[in-house]
Amino acid sequence: MSTSPGKQDDSYALALDNEAQELIELKQKLTYFLITADALTIAFVVNFLAAHLGHSKQPTATSLETSLVIASSVIGLLGAGACLLSLHLGHMSYTRHLRYRHERKQWSDLTDRQQNSWDRINAWTRHLLTSAFLALFVQVLLAVGFFIAYSSALAS
Repeated sequence: MSTSPGKQDDSYALALDNEAQELIELKQKLTYFLITADALTIAFVVNFLAAHLGHSKQPTATSLETSLVIASSVIGLLGAGACLLSLHLGHMSYTRHLRYRHERKQWSDLTDRQQNSWDRINAWTRHLLTSAFLALFVQVLLAVGFFIAYSSALAS
């Protein structure tokens, strides 16, 4: 028994919807990972400072160490913020997808304005997530710089 063209189109659209759902879930997990990594890096450095300053050979942090810790923390918070905004925009895009699916509209049925608006949302989502990865890298780099500076000050 063959399937009618309408049913083939519906099953193809359903398969695409399932792929979109899986991609969104993967992006959400990635976003939560990045936010957690940002927060844990900040917590680790601050905990280290609280445990070691005043109780070691070096009672206070140097201005370089302080600057590295502050910069690392600020970059981490910016990265987490970029993740949250990316997540919000991703939900906006998915909501739009669901609305158009309920209206039985395909991409080609949308006006140029609707397509451009949706493309901009998706582009911002990608840029923010990429920025969050970069921010995490810079945050960890600055934290490592702090530990190197702290260790060098102890050694001297």
